[in-house]
Amino acid sequence: MHHSHRMFILVVFAVFIFNLSIFASDNGNPAAVQAPEPKTQDKLKLNFAFGLSLLQGNTESLLVSSDLNLNWTLLVEKIEQDISVKSGEPNDSKSSNNSIIQPQNSTQEIYRSRSEIRFSSQFYYLVIGDEQKANKSDTQLTFYYHFPKTFSFFVHTRPSYNQLQDLDYRIENAIGGKINFLQDLSSSGSKDELSLSAGIVYEIFKYKNDEQMQATRLSIRPKLEWDLSDNVNFSFQLFWQPNLEDFNDYRMLLRSALEFRISNSISFVFKLDGEYNSIVPEGVKQRDFILTNNMKITL
Repeated sequence: MHHSHRMFILVVFAVFIFNLSIFASDNGNPAAVQAPEPKTQDKLKLNFAFGLSLLQGNTESLLVSSDLNLNWTLLVEKIEQDISVKSGEPNDSKSSNNSIIQPQNSTQEIYRSRSEIRFSSQFYYLVIGDEQKANKSDTQLTFYYHFPKTFSFFVHTRPSYNQLQDLDYRIENAIGGKINFLQDLSSSGSKDELSLSAGIVYEIFKYKNDEQMQATRLSIRPKLEWDLSDNVNFSFQLFWQPNLEDFNDYRMLLRSALEFRISNSISFVFKLDGEYNSIVPEGVKQRDFILTNNMKITL
C-alpha cells in the first residue's frame, strides 16, 4: 500500500475516533446542551382610530379626528444558556456513602434585536367653531433598529401642516438614539417601556404670509408606557426641541394616552396632546391642547 493511502486512512480513522469521543461525552454528561438556534418572527400590525377632538388654543372648536398606524416588526431572539453541574464521583463503596451530588444549576437569558418600520398619519378636521373650516395633519415614517438590551437607533421624516396655526407646512427629518431603561414586549404586542431619546432634527417650515425658514433642533424625549392591567395601557411622551442656534426658540410637545382594550380588535383611547412654540407669527397663539376620544380597530 502506498504511503499516501496509509496517511489518508489514518486521517479518516482519527476523525472518526474524534467524533465518536465527542458523541460519547455528550451522552454521558447531562450538562452538555446544544446552543439553540436564533428565532425570527415577522409581525405586521395595522390599526385605525376615529373619533372627536376638542381643541383649546388657537381656536376653541370641535374636530373630527382620524389616526392610521402601521407597524412592521422583524424580531430576532437569541437564547444564551449557562449550565454548570457539580457532582461527587465516588471511587469506592466507602466514599459513595459520603458523596454529595450537587443539583444542576441552569440559567438562560433571551437577547432580542428588533427592526421596526412605523407609519402613522393623523388628520383633524374642524366641524364646529367660530373659525372658518380648517384642518391639521401630520404624517410620520420611522425606521428603528433595537439592539439587544438597552440601545435603539432611529431615523424619521415627518411632514405636517396646521391651518389652525397658519402653518402652511413643516417638514422634519431626524436621526438619533434611544436608551431603554426598561423594555418588556409581550406576545400580544403590548409593552412596558421607560426610555430616553435624543436626536438632531432638521426642519423646513413656512407660516402663512411669511417666507420659508429652516432650523436645526436638538430633540430630547422621555417616554413612559405601562400596562396598568391586562386591558389598560398608559403612555406619556414629552418632547423638548430647542433651536441649536438660539435656545430661546424652542418647541415642546406632549403626547399622552390612556387605552382601554375591549377585545383583541377593539379599544377606546383617550388622548391629551399639547404643543407650545416659543416664537410664532403675529396673531398666532403659542400653545394648543387637543383632547381626543377615539375608538381604535386593530387588524
